[in-house]
Amino acid sequence: MKILHVINSLGAGGAEKLVSSLAKKQAETNVVGVFTFNNENDIFTDIEASSLQHVNTKSNNYFSLKNIIELIKTIKNYDVIHVHLFPSLYIVGFISFFLKKEYIFTEHNTYNRRRDKSFLKPIEKIIYSRFKPIICISKSVKLELEKWIGKKKEMIVIPNFIDLKEIGNAKPIDRKLLDFNNNNKLLVMVGSFSQQKDQLTILKALIELPDDFKLILIGDGVLRNKIEEFIDENKLNSRVKLLGLRNDVYSILKSCGYGIQSSHWEGFGIAALEYMACGLITFGSNVNGLNEIIPDKNLLFEVGDFKQLASLLLEIKNDKENQKQILELQYDKIKKYDISYSISQHSKLYKAQLDS
Repeated sequence: MKILHVINSLGAGGAEKLVSSLAKKQAETNVVGVFTFNNENDIFTDIEASSLQHVNTKSNNYFSLKNIIELIKTIKNYDVIHVHLFPSLYIVGFISFFLKKEYIFTEHNTYNRRRDKSFLKPIEKIIYSRFKPIICISKSVKLELEKWIGKKKEMIVIPNFIDLKEIGNAKPIDRKLLDFNNNNKLLVMVGSFSQQKDQLTILKALIELPDDFKLILIGDGVLRNKIEEFIDENKLNSRVKLLGLRNDVYSILKSCGYGIQSSHWEGFGIAALEYMACGLITFGSNVNGLNEIIPDKNLLFEVGDFKQLASLLLEIKNDKENQKQILELQYDKIKKYDISYSISQHSKLYKAQLDS
């Protein structure tokens, strides 16, 4: 089977991580390619060392004729075209009118700004109809998409995943390299500095907490300057480290104690699974997608409620018995999301489409 994944880039993000991991595993038994439109902020560059074909137009001008021609030439070499994110969704949807292939799309989020524009709904219905099936990475993602374009029998849920073997092989980083010590209570969040994520709530919670609580933020984005200004204004520089984009995320996570996924909305919450797989007590905003992942509902806090988050952290700080129970609950949860299940489900789906 020849499979092509089309995505905007391989920059930091849950969808990009999914494509990178999924494609590498699929390439062990299939011919697999990845088409991207730019590589300016790529971090999942290890696909270059695999057997994958990576076609990159190195341009942010997604809709240029040159890029579309390059994509059409690439699509012709594959059987299944698996698309992720906007505007790749629109570009391949348009191409599908003229080039017969099996087109599949994965919806990665419960919300996007296009859904605020009602005039786009008829266009979106047409575009989404070009993909059969549409994979949703959580029940919440499926529900919200159905609200937008209507129920479709071709919509199915294949949950996002983690590679438990890869995470298990990661070694904790020395805390000294992060400028912290073993007496610190290390909080961590992985995520873009964007409208979707909400690092500010964690920073506000940190002000409410004793000085032995420290915070590591991994990621980058357009709101980074705003975060840095808040840290400076509230004299948190000695308690917060912004590490930017990293390739050793699992090693960093394994040196922390608490993982926090603070978001305004989520499609799934892959970072929360990664926290749990690295042995961290995991907290998250009470939003659809993320609240499906975190097994202990007592560790959910309302969006923006930094006082509630601070209270939850203080409650659990010295409760060793509760910590043990939470870690056992989390371990049982993550076993259901190993990459092997997702690979199997995608393979069955592709074959069914080609045989139909």
